[in-house]
Amino acid sequence: MRIITKVTFKPRFRIAPLLCVAAGAALACVTVLLSFKAAFLIAAAAGFAIFTLKYIELSLSLFVFGMAVVPHNMWNNMYIMFAAFFYFGVYSVLSLTGKKKGFAGKYIYPSFVFYIAFSLVSLVFTNFLSDSLRVLALTFSCIMFFVLVQNIITDKKSMYIFTAFIAAAVLVTCFSGVSQMISGVEIRSEFVDTVANVDMPGRIYSTMDNPNNYAEYLVMSLPVIAAVILNLKSDAKRIIFAPIFVLASAVLVMTFSRSSYLAFVAAFAVMLVMLNKKLVPLVFLFVLVVIPFLPSVLIARVSTIGTDTSSTYRLTIWEGVFRMIKSFPVTGIGIGPSNFTSVYKNYANVEAFNAMHSHNVFLNVWIELGIFGLLSFAAFLLKIVRDAFSAFRGNISRETKNLLAGGVGGLTAFVVTGLVEYVWYYPRVMLTFWILCGITVSAVRIARSENETSAG
Repeated sequence: MRIITKVTFKPRFRIAPLLCVAAGAALACVTVLLSFKAAFLIAAAAGFAIFTLKYIELSLSLFVFGMAVVPHNMWNNMYIMFAAFFYFGVYSVLSLTGKKKGFAGKYIYPSFVFYIAFSLVSLVFTNFLSDSLRVLALTFSCIMFFVLVQNIITDKKSMYIFTAFIAAAVLVTCFSGVSQMISGVEIRSEFVDTVANVDMPGRIYSTMDNPNNYAEYLVMSLPVIAAVILNLKSDAKRIIFAPIFVLASAVLVMTFSRSSYLAFVAAFAVMLVMLNKKLVPLVFLFVLVVIPFLPSVLIARVSTIGTDTSSTYRLTIWEGVFRMIKSFPVTGIGIGPSNFTSVYKNYANVEAFNAMHSHNVFLNVWIELGIFGLLSFAAFLLKIVRDAFSAFRGNISRETKNLLAGGVGGLTAFVVTGLVEYVWYYPRVMLTFWILCGITVSAVRIARSENETSAG
């Protein structure tokens, strides 16, 4: 009997080299058809996409770093939109292939959904649909980072990497700010009341559009950096990294943003209460002792709150904005600066006729989205803070408590600054806010996981 045996063909080549050859051939074809620059950009984009599929946490951290350090004249807001859809797509692929969990619906709060819904409804009431769609697309791109951060940064290791890149980004922007301080910054009348602030130097703005934008970015980031430093394992490392915080605080001073000064104090007062209430009296006494030794120009700057043209200008704008709100309390006027400026002129005082926004985040949300849009946004903020405090009281590690305190501190800074500034007018600052929300929710998720582990 003839025995037939099955012969299995074993190829002597591997798939990886073939893919490399195919990729090289494809790149060569692209180079022939397109310019070398276009081919290089395509190859770089493909390489970054592959890198992101493998290390999405690190890739997201790199984008957040780049978002802060790119100079204003080189920045394009479309980068935010491209990045949002890119990372959303990559994470979706990783979820579908089982390498990542799906998007967690538990932390997509009802108030958050309502806020998005009222943002969409606002399109019905707009007089400038194209401008509203543009602003809404950019706003939603920033909001997508809230969802992305809380789903991608889900453990202590990834949180450490992510927040370390934020600290590195702040450091780089500080170098830029110090460089401006050394070389000198032009004193611009739109940023400084030269009559009330005679001896004040030019206000530094680093990589951002103006000093207020940069100060808002700093004051929301500094509580997170403080948490990073507190979470370092040794005093030696803290001594090495603490200068980042000190330098950033000094640069914040040189922005001469008074609202950010108040936000800084409020943010770290909240952090101190959360982490160690016993130190509150000691720190309060320290501040009282230090005040007389502060530079006279700084004291003079703070003393002008409520009296210089910048302060009175805001009060005049608010008068017109409140008249607008009385006319459109429920529906709002629609999202976008074109809507605001066109309607505002019918209610404005002559002294502040050409305002581009309300100089208040919450008033701007109200006038754009109506009262229900404002309430849903306020409820969203309160929900995050309440969840953070609730998680903070659990049986969790000291590192996670520091992260929770840093997140709440940053959100406190946003609220305080937002009372006198429309923080979202500059998209990179808006993106910083939504990333901060994502960090806080991620810390809540880590805390609940630790609490469940200890309970089990």
